[in-house]
Amino acid sequence: MSQSGLQRERVLELLAERALMPLSPEEEVELASLLQSDPSSDTGIFDRITAAVAIARAPEEPLPDWLARRLELDAARFFGATE
Repeated sequence: MSQSGLQRERVLELLAERALMPLSPEEEVELASLLQSDPSSDTGIFDRITAAVAIARAPEEPLPDWLARRLELDAARFFGATE
């Protein structure tokens, strides 16, 4: 594997670890250094994946009435009321 491929793999590894637990100070420095050489990396991808899994696994609970009503009103304003 090329050097850039190895660096990319390490970036992904560190981002995945960071999504699950805090990185050590040394790992944070390493990640920052690697990201400087590849600023196009999507640094939030594993955070979003972790959040999506957590939401999908969370027990389903109804929205509080006030929040459901607010969402309905906002949606009506955004999309235009049909009633």
